[in-house]
Amino acid sequence: MEDPLYQLAPDGTCLIETLSYRQAEGCRYLDLHLSRPHHSALALGFAIQMNAIRDQLMAVRSDTPLRCRPTLSQAGQVALEITPFAPGTRSWLVAIGPMQLASDDPWLRHKTTQRRLYDTMRATLPKGLDEWLFCNERDEICEGTITNLFVTGSDGKPVTPSVRSGVIPGIFRQHQLSTGQCTDRVVMRDEIVNCPAIMLGNALRGAVPAVLIDVNA
Repeated sequence: MEDPLYQLAPDGTCLIETLSYRQAEGCRYLDLHLSRPHHSALALGFAIQMNAIRDQLMAVRSDTPLRCRPTLSQAGQVALEITPFAPGTRSWLVAIGPMQLASDDPWLRHKTTQRRLYDTMRATLPKGLDEWLFCNERDEICEGTITNLFVTGSDGKPVTPSVRSGVIPGIFRQHQLSTGQCTDRVVMRDEIVNCPAIMLGNALRGAVPAVLIDVNA
């Protein structure tokens, strides 16, 4: 059954993926990056062109690391943007942002170009801050503007916020879950303030250690 979001999607709405390319391994997590838009295309009524996306990504060649960003339009048009990318190695400074996500926002089930809040918040990061973290209306922690969140609990085991809180199901997050490197559950805002460690992650950057700060202090 077609998702009602299809009728609500503004003209120009696309499904998007962001991949890391390394010469030694090609496009990392390629199968996961094809599975997610395939699921979304079925749900939203987009024309399915996974073979076309795969063919373009499999043809990428470079001696240096790349950021690959394929998009799929509602009509099935595929575009691929490729740019150099040099991942950093330092920890990120993060803070809980002033804007909330809605846990029942249907756009959070899919990664699309309908991400104005994320883009706006990222464009207004204070100097020295690397990432905003979002909470929802229940004060549950959700995710960052371009990252999923991983919190080390008091038992020493990493957890990532549940999609029920309002989380885009990221590819790196899915890899961590499917390989048993973390579990998912609701994570409250107060929990991350005193947790032993915080990590951010996405498919492009991998794992990024993070330090939570109070920008209002």
